[in-house]
Amino acid sequence: MEFSYAAVEAAREVVRRYLPPTPMWSYPVLDRRAGATVLVKHENTQPVGAFKVRGGLTLLASLPDPQRGTVTYSTGNHAQSMAYASRVFGAPCTVVMPAAANPGKVAAIEAWGAEVVLTGDDLAAAEAHAVKLAEQTGARLVSPGDTPELLAGVGTVYQEILEARPDLDAIVVPIGSGSGAAAATVVAAVLAPGCAVIGVQSAASPAAHDAWREKPW
Repeated sequence: MEFSYAAVEAAREVVRRYLPPTPMWSYPVLDRRAGATVLVKHENTQPVGAFKVRGGLTLLASLPDPQRGTVTYSTGNHAQSMAYASRVFGAPCTVVMPAAANPGKVAAIEAWGAEVVLTGDDLAAAEAHAVKLAEQTGARLVSPGDTPELLAGVGTVYQEILEARPDLDAIVVPIGSGSGAAAATVVAAVLAPGCAVIGVQSAASPAAHDAWREKPW
């Protein structure tokens, strides 16, 4: 699958079968603090509390044999997305996390029915182990940040936003793996070319921020 706006359109048909559109509200106090009209897209109302569930459902729906299962690596929201979607489709799912992963997140993932494997000091080590598990089991290896089906599903958030408010000046997107920001740029380019997409990252974890400013192109 190639990630494009057409893929987002197709993903919408999948997502709407399982999830209603999320609300988008404004708050006078927030507007006053920001000095602008701010609309908050409440993806926290999703079953796993985050927008990534849209990508998980889109991916699982695309698999020719969900029972083959998936293996992925994550420290949080992506893992819950895969666990939830796998439960919906009755498919096995293994999530590899760093050994020191947040116990609450581990418990949430396991509660959705996924198997959690704790290993290594960081996400890179978890990824390496996930690759080995996928090779051993024949399960589909799912990268959190650059899997087209996940990006297409995530794109439906921005489709909902810009179909409701095509006049927006900017969309502000938090950056973790970068899937949200990537999807936002593709959707905005089609539905609202004048809308800026602004990615925001924690100063304590500035990998995407630094990489963007040091880009060789």
